[in-house]
Amino acid sequence: MSNSLKALDKKIAKRRQVYKPLLDSPFIRESNYWPRIKDQKIVTHLLQNSILNKCKHFESSSIPRSEWPWDILFDFNEIISFLSSTDSHDKDDSAILFVCNKDQDIPAILLQQIPILCYLSQRKVSLIQLPRGSLQMFQEAITDRAIDNGLLLLRGNSKLDSSFVRQIEYSIEEDTNPLTIPWLESLKYKPSDIKLVKSSMPLQQNKVKKIKTPHRK
Repeated sequence: MSNSLKALDKKIAKRRQVYKPLLDSPFIRESNYWPRIKDQKIVTHLLQNSILNKCKHFESSSIPRSEWPWDILFDFNEIISFLSSTDSHDKDDSAILFVCNKDQDIPAILLQQIPILCYLSQRKVSLIQLPRGSLQMFQEAITDRAIDNGLLLLRGNSKLDSSFVRQIEYSIEEDTNPLTIPWLESLKYKPSDIKLVKSSMPLQQNKVKKIKTPHRK
């Protein structure tokens, strides 16, 4: 036993302490961009009872989506188009976006851009990450294959119950709402800071004399 300890001491003595540089890049911390939820069970319960159960009833009754009592999107391209739109008439239109980002059936690369698009959107977007297994909850309520992407967006217009919106927004931690992505701060539009400088100028400006150019023969 003593011989093994001496051998270990010799091995440690032959090594020296060094410091290796680590690159701390803000571009690889996507997990920090998802707002934390105080109680995911409450959020899931609200979504299930207030929205998904009704969606299931509407689909079983063959009610077209255009006649549903809220404006809802779950197609990936439609949601991306909504978040990226620069239409000045819809800038005040807020939204709640539910994402099944913890389900393994959804490719992570598909959802990596969602927090960034929400951050850069001209609309106010409340981003809600759902617990693992929520994709099945989506699929049981909505039969459209587009729901397999794990995205469900509710437009926050007058059709959406205001009490539902308040309860959902309260469930997001205050320290991560609004969503912040530091390395994108410089990309957001900022109005120009224009100032006036007091100066003076002559009351009558001298007329600029015209320079006569010689005519070519």
